[in-house]
Amino acid sequence: MRLIGPDSGNYWIYNDTRITYNGYSGGLGASFSAHVVENLFFFFNVSALYQYPQMKANNSFFIMFIRDGGEGFILPLNFKDALHNQRKNRLIYNAVGGNITTSFAYRIPAAHLTLSLGARYQFLYFMGSDASGFRFNGKSDHYYGGTFSAIFSFELTKETKPSEGKES
Repeated sequence: MRLIGPDSGNYWIYNDTRITYNGYSGGLGASFSAHVVENLFFFFNVSALYQYPQMKANNSFFIMFIRDGGEGFILPLNFKDALHNQRKNRLIYNAVGGNITTSFAYRIPAAHLTLSLGARYQFLYFMGSDASGFRFNGKSDHYYGGTFSAIFSFELTKETKPSEGKES
């Protein structure tokens, strides 16, 4: 933000914000698969989830004064605590929700490859803190989109065939 002062100088306000987000989740679900035709499969997954996220935000605010001649200086905006000019917010809340995924997978045996194409939808409902201006309580998020994956499969061990006509 730039402010123009009454004298022939400029004032600049800087905000240095750093946000750390750590989320912990658990879920439980069920899956259904069906063989449609040769090498083509249908998958349907549904699950419930619980999320325990923690968000920490550190803000530092500074103001810089510069005169037309180029000389200037920088000061923290919080003059009461000039050396530690930071505001720290810690937000802990809970979220519950679920997701649904559906896809078709086609297996190409000669290439050891499976191609999958589908869609996904996830819903999260937030419960918890309204601390420091973050109003998550009663809000919800919706995530949705398409999915595509290519899965290459291989064997680590070679199967030994029983010897024909020989007895041990």
